[in-house]
Amino acid sequence: MLSKLALRCNRAFGLRALGSYSSDSWTPINQKLVKKERLVRAYEKYKVTCENLPPPSELPDPKGVFANNEIDLKEIQVYGFDYDYTLAYYNIGLYQLIFNMARDSLVDNYKFPSAIRNMDYLPNFPIRGLHMDMRKGWFMKIDSYNNIGLGTVFHGMNQVDRNDVIKFFNGTKLNVQDIGYYSQSNKIHHFVDLFCLPEICLIACVFQYFLDNNIQFTPEYIFHDIHDAVNSLHHTELLHKRIVQSIDDYLFPIGNSENPVDSSSIYIKEFLMRLNKSGKKVFLITNSPYWFVNFGMTSLCGKRIREPCNCILSSSIFKLIKFYNNNIN
Repeated sequence: MLSKLALRCNRAFGLRALGSYSSDSWTPINQKLVKKERLVRAYEKYKVTCENLPPPSELPDPKGVFANNEIDLKEIQVYGFDYDYTLAYYNIGLYQLIFNMARDSLVDNYKFPSAIRNMDYLPNFPIRGLHMDMRKGWFMKIDSYNNIGLGTVFHGMNQVDRNDVIKFFNGTKLNVQDIGYYSQSNKIHHFVDLFCLPEICLIACVFQYFLDNNIQFTPEYIFHDIHDAVNSLHHTELLHKRIVQSIDDYLFPIGNSENPVDSSSIYIKEFLMRLNKSGKKVFLITNSPYWFVNFGMTSLCGKRIREPCNCILSSSIFKLIKFYNNNIN
């Protein structure tokens, strides 16, 4: 009985390499070989099918909007937008500006070595979403399951040996207490937005400077100094004032249907006005000051921000909310 079954498998899957079967040779090991061969053949079959599919970019309508099947845009009466990286998209010039301003602030206000002023922004080094361990000063990639990506751990500009990583963390998986709920932790900091790119680069450059010059330092203290220097550019509005002095150097130009800048132009002005004509309510929420957003929208759309927007929530609103939260007792 077993030999007949083996012969059928041999004919079905072409397992000539296994030779003929007998009742003695039909063992669990041979069963595993048959199953493996069958899976390999199925994989190769579907691999060819997938390779013959057209590229995904050729399938969807480039003018279509795909959200999900549960949303009927006709039923949506209110549309909300952020300003930075939603209506206004910045080029690499902004990262260089933030890096240079924070770097000079370290020397002028935090008394870092003057040689740091010679550092330049490295656009190919930082990426969004990195984590940094405060204790070691290591940058790393951590996936959604809290696993450290070996080979992605850097101290300054130097890659950390994977054995050192495993030894320090007792493996490659971090617990929730280390990462913190909602990525908030006093051990590991998460760089979540695009404005963090110059901060990551500056931290790595400063670490590397100290390492190259045999200067002892505590990574956590250096991080907080640089983090405060970068944040102060936003809080004091120094960054906003520098941007408006030459806004075309930092904002990507926005095209329109009559005079597109390029094939990927975003027709912001037409889109906002179309929402207005359809009777939709539009609001804008941002932690930037009103005067800055108004200047940028005028530059992008040629209209003051109040014209396409029914409601605006700017930094002044958030400061007022923070004031009441701090004094509620």
